[in-house]
Amino acid sequence: MTKTKTQIKTVKIKECVPNSWNPNEMNARQFASLKKAITKFGQTKPIQVGVWPNMKVKGGYVIVGGYHTWKVLGELGNADIEVNVHDFKNEDEAKLYGLTDNIHGSNQQLKLGKLAYELTQNGYSVKEIAQNLGEEDVNVKDALDLVQDEIEKKMAELKKAERENFVALNFIWTQAIPVKQTQKLCHVHENSVYHWFREFRLHLPQFEPILEGIVQMDEAYFKNVSLLMAKQVDSKKLTSQMIFKNSVDKKEAAHFLFQFIQPKTQLHTDGAGIYRGIDHWWQVTHRVDIHKKFEFGLTSEIEGMFGNLRTFIRRMYHHTTPEYLPEYVSEFCVRFCSPEIFESPHTYLQKTL
Repeated sequence: MTKTKTQIKTVKIKECVPNSWNPNEMNARQFASLKKAITKFGQTKPIQVGVWPNMKVKGGYVIVGGYHTWKVLGELGNADIEVNVHDFKNEDEAKLYGLTDNIHGSNQQLKLGKLAYELTQNGYSVKEIAQNLGEEDVNVKDALDLVQDEIEKKMAELKKAERENFVALNFIWTQAIPVKQTQKLCHVHENSVYHWFREFRLHLPQFEPILEGIVQMDEAYFKNVSLLMAKQVDSKKLTSQMIFKNSVDKKEAAHFLFQFIQPKTQLHTDGAGIYRGIDHWWQVTHRVDIHKKFEFGLTSEIEGMFGNLRTFIRRMYHHTTPEYLPEYVSEFCVRFCSPEIFESPHTYLQKTL
């Protein structure tokens, strides 16, 4: 790939849009560490964004590297962000840059191996992967072997630490068996069950798909926190965001759209004031259900998801607190979007190690 023209400048956060092709892999612990560092030191380097002819995003930039930095700065309330703008020839060139940007640094071989492993699962050969990434065939093969070695190493460590209970508890958790039932099955203390369930939960990847087509969006309120959630109709695409106060304002609703809703989407909401005029903030066609008039057809799927979330928390964990609610919501979303992760302990470890 030839080197693209670049320009470093400061732009509005809302002008940057996540790409729809590059998996964003960062677990809750890693994201919390990044947020702590940015809170303390601020943005230390520009994120990578791109433009190219005939791109869907008009008058903005597509993020090809540094998505989580952008997300943290948005959550911290920053209006501006420093970016390195790449002038790509087309979307394929942007995709290739995004892939190569993901495999730099001290963990290059592990990242390359994990990327290569995922691509081989999708039918790509080692030769095809090497050509696309600008790597030698032997380097890709070595990286794949390294990932296999790393998985085996992790498995050996896990077997050494509470071998019997770990496997049993992981199987039980993947099958969504409640805490109380788990105590009886494994004969362990309730605190141990909560501890291990949390360990499994915190290693789940963050899935934040970009929704398009027809999308339903709604909000819910809990003690000291609020939740925004949206679902792409007739799909397994679901995304959410916690707001750490008792209400959601129009600015926060709009920022949610900037992050997760593709421009030119048809957006369905209820008649809450935070959505009024939302189509002036983002390129969506807005339609409304007025619930007091018993209109529910446009928001039935997202209303159902909130009901399913409450049932999941009550059944699985019995209760929650504001401290753990974001984790439970994240687990619920991953279980809905990627049920294949929870087929067995083997599939869970494959996807999370």
